[in-house]
Amino acid sequence: MGGAEEQAALPDSKGLHHLRALLSAPGQPVAALVLAGAADGQQHLAGDAGPRLDQQAVTAYRERLAALREEADEADRRADAARSARVHAEQEALVAELARGTGLGGRLRPDRSGVEKARINVTRTVRDAIERIGRDCPRLAEHLSSSVATGTWCTYSPSAPVTWRTGER
Repeated sequence: MGGAEEQAALPDSKGLHHLRALLSAPGQPVAALVLAGAADGQQHLAGDAGPRLDQQAVTAYRERLAALREEADEADRRADAARSARVHAEQEALVAELARGTGLGGRLRPDRSGVEKARINVTRTVRDAIERIGRDCPRLAEHLSSSVATGTWCTYSPSAPVTWRTGER
């Protein structure tokens, strides 16, 4: 980074643990789930929990929606407002659940809740750590901001090789 050394003593944080892991493997993608687990002292496997809904559930929801359409038509013909409201509420709930569990063309969506939670938390803690670093070492924070990418997969990709010294003196 231009020859001049910057130094700072920072309190321990998960974000710094994430940064240390990324800096130790430049150019290598690391799953946010793995970073989160390492910072927590746990090992998480990257991946998802399978589909949110199985095909049998999707079929049952669609059949129930068809039955509810008939029931709604009947309630509307009889001007039964209470029944109509109950049926429409159930329809809305089923449609929302189907939308959550299926994507384009009715494909089943994977349940990535653990992966998504890790992505959000790692991104937040890394950005917070870089911000705290910037208070004492603005050039370092600028370098990290431009070299660290977070998401489901995180990477440290500096424009030029950097040699790091971390830890106590």
